[in-house]
Amino acid sequence: MVTNSLITPLLFWLNASKVKRAIVESAPQNNLVNNSLKLSGRQILRIRQLTILVMLCIAYIYHLHISQEAPLAQTGTIALSLLSQTFPAILLGIYWRRANKYGAFVGIVAGVLTIIIGMLVPALAPQLDAQTYLQVSPVTLDLVESENIAFVLFLSFAINLLLLAIVSILTDNKVSNPYASSALSNLHSDIKFSDLLTLTDQILPHAAAQTFRDQVVFVGIKQDDIAPSNVLNKAENLLASHMGKASTRILLSAIANAEPISKQKLTELVNEAGKDFQFNFEVLQASITHLPLGVSVVDTNLKLVAWNAIYEDIFDYPKGYLQVGRPILDILKFNANRGLLGRQQAPDDIHHKINKRMQSMLIGKSYKTVRPQIHNKVVEITGNALPAGGYITCYADITEYIHIQNELEAAKIHLEKRVEQRTYELRLAKNDAEQANISKTKFLAATSHDLMQPLNAAGIFASMLREKLSRNKNTSLVLSNEAELADNLVNSLDNAESLLAMLVDITKLENNLIKPNLTSFALDQLLSSLVIEFSVLAAQKNLKLRYIRTSVWLETDRRLTSRIIQNLLSNAIKYTASGKVIIGVRRRKNAMCELVVADTGSGIAKEDQQAIFNEFQRIDTHSPHQGLGLGLTIVDKISQLLGFRVDLHSTVGQGSVFSIGLPQSNKRVMVSPSRSLELFDDKPPILGSKRILVLENDSAVATALVTLLQTWGGIVKSATSKQGALKLIDKSNFVPNLIIADYHLNDGDNGIDVALSIQDNLNVRVNTIVSSADRSESLQAMAYENNMQYLPKPIKQAALKRLLQRIANQ
Repeated sequence: MVTNSLITPLLFWLNASKVKRAIVESAPQNNLVNNSLKLSGRQILRIRQLTILVMLCIAYIYHLHISQEAPLAQTGTIALSLLSQTFPAILLGIYWRRANKYGAFVGIVAGVLTIIIGMLVPALAPQLDAQTYLQVSPVTLDLVESENIAFVLFLSFAINLLLLAIVSILTDNKVSNPYASSALSNLHSDIKFSDLLTLTDQILPHAAAQTFRDQVVFVGIKQDDIAPSNVLNKAENLLASHMGKASTRILLSAIANAEPISKQKLTELVNEAGKDFQFNFEVLQASITHLPLGVSVVDTNLKLVAWNAIYEDIFDYPKGYLQVGRPILDILKFNANRGLLGRQQAPDDIHHKINKRMQSMLIGKSYKTVRPQIHNKVVEITGNALPAGGYITCYADITEYIHIQNELEAAKIHLEKRVEQRTYELRLAKNDAEQANISKTKFLAATSHDLMQPLNAAGIFASMLREKLSRNKNTSLVLSNEAELADNLVNSLDNAESLLAMLVDITKLENNLIKPNLTSFALDQLLSSLVIEFSVLAAQKNLKLRYIRTSVWLETDRRLTSRIIQNLLSNAIKYTASGKVIIGVRRRKNAMCELVVADTGSGIAKEDQQAIFNEFQRIDTHSPHQGLGLGLTIVDKISQLLGFRVDLHSTVGQGSVFSIGLPQSNKRVMVSPSRSLELFDDKPPILGSKRILVLENDSAVATALVTLLQTWGGIVKSATSKQGALKLIDKSNFVPNLIIADYHLNDGDNGIDVALSIQDNLNVRVNTIVSSADRSESLQAMAYENNMQYLPKPIKQAALKRLLQRIANQ
């Protein structure tokens, strides 16, 4: 710090006189002077080494003679007091314009001496003899003894300020403040106002010159008057902002009426102006060179004055072709001959483009265009007028940008095609899925119909067997056991029929083809029959199935509710190895109740409790009792259809509790529970020799139905098609009192049309029952429209008997 801030500047200051003489001396002498002003690295190193040695010596002396007696805090106070003596010069230099360097120098020296005498010497007093100190400073002895540091500091400031003011006033005429007046007004105070206005009009832009004229004319200065100093200062500042201070002084000196300036002064001004021009040119060239764009600048005569290397590279100009002063018209024609103004264009079009560019530059019109070049380049050209005249054009090589843009457009087109293709594929996939779903529905409907036929026949035969065994079960223990087996057989067939019907129903659920049939019924009747049915399965696994009876009535779809309970009981028994299964009902608020099925099975983990309601989802893959994984899915879908809430609480190893929220009903219509029909107890046959025609294409169902109706006392004949039925009637003169017709017959016939044809042939109305596994509403509506009864398959013996009795009573 001492070397850089004190010693080195001092060396340069000692050679200041040589620097002043170097301006007017010859070149060799200038070089000599310039060399004398420079310090080599070795010299600076020696200066620093010497400075460090001196500082170490001073520190050692301080350590031996001063630091032992004077504390560090006292030394710091003295140092800050010495530094504070610069404050008066700083403050007055800013706020008092008459303050000068002589006053500041004298004031600082006086203040420093006061601090030395008042603070530094007393600090060194233990090292001095008291008598010696008295002889050196007898005046300040009392002050030293008082050790009043604040008083000494105040006194030093007072002496500093007083001497600064006195010396500045006495030397005011000898030293001028460079900030107080303009050097130009001192040199050229006799410039005519008219000459000054002419100069500003020629140099300054029109708007700036007009503003300056309006301001000075408003003051009231006449054309032949000498320009006042304030006006001259303002003009100097305006001109210097456009052409530099040195050039401004040269021009104003040339138009002044005073004595011409000396040759030495003029040389200095010219040299300074040249340096300003060279500096400005280098700044401009450096700015253009480091721009990321190609740049070319022309003057008011449309001649090239500046450019950069990127501009040369973009247009691939020959080396040395671009020169200062070359007309831009020649450059445009040169580019046109190389095809850079457009490919495969007529000469007139090229000439028109060149004239358009020249016209834009002449009138200072901005333009922007994108033009393809040779070698697959694309250049964006932007032109703008310069404020002081001339034109600047920027050239950006946007080849890569255009390439990216083309790639993005191609990618966009490709993406749009892919989206269209994917959309088309999705549409096809959707149509295929819908078609597959329709085909699945049709397949299941057809399959269920085909399966219903043998189940229907088996059910009828089993019901007949149960009735016969039931009549004689009291006569023999063996017959009693056989009657119980027959009951189990009928129940099993009923369950198979129910599950098959449920498979069709769930398919309809997925296609929104099932509408709930809301009725009011006693929940106890439904649960009692289901508990009896599943008690056999529970007993086979040594499980206890406990049912807590209830008096709750529901208002919902009985058949779908039964499906829910069947699936819950089936799962509870299937996945419970030991223990018990409990089913019951709990009443809730708002006319609701909760059906609960609880078991002591293996339980379901919390993370699997939501997944088990998905289709084909099975959690316990090691269980020997595996289904399709549709049981709880059916429960969930039917519950959603009926608006039930399904809850599950389960703990692994302890069991599971399923609960279903059900709506209660206030309507209570008692229905006698169904019981086994005893058609031949002590009553006469219900058909009483009625003639019955059975239209059925399945031989097993036809045989079972004919046998059942004959058992009930009917005279029964069967046919499989329309042609067979009409032939049977004509040949045997058989006129039926009742027709029981399957909807699907041979030869593409349907039971409704065949029954109507028989009635037309006999010219008499015959009671008709249409029986089919197709439970669609459309088929039922078709039967009722033709005054026929509908009975779904598989035919239940009790249902058929009730329907026959109703027909007989009509």
